[in-house]
Amino acid sequence: MTLIYRKQWLMMGWCMIALVWYLSLIPAPPDVGIKLWDKLNHFIAYAGLVGWFGQLFRQQWHRVILAVSFISMGIAIEIAQDMGTHRLFEYKDILANTVGVVIALVMLYLKGDGILFWLEQRFVKRHE
Repeated sequence: MTLIYRKQWLMMGWCMIALVWYLSLIPAPPDVGIKLWDKLNHFIAYAGLVGWFGQLFRQQWHRVILAVSFISMGIAIEIAQDMGTHRLFEYKDILANTVGVVIALVMLYLKGDGILFWLEQRFVKRHE
């Protein structure tokens, strides 16, 4: 499967990474008052990033590098939060990030790696 809009998908992915950094470092992240909302956000963000980039980099070793990179990014963000005055280092955040990464890898291997291709096919068919 070759993605026609691969560069655009990559740019969107980099924007998602920037958004995760931004939301992770602002003094007061959005809160909706649901218990474990913060951990769910961590899980969704990191699963989404690995799922997104895992469709763009399909070789197994690329996905391993992605997984290690995003887990490392989560740890780096926690360290950056601890260096500030508004946020704290939390091991549970790192765990939520890591679980998201692992679940996304499993989903990619269970044929969840064609979503962007499917979107392109739907888009191209409608706009030809």
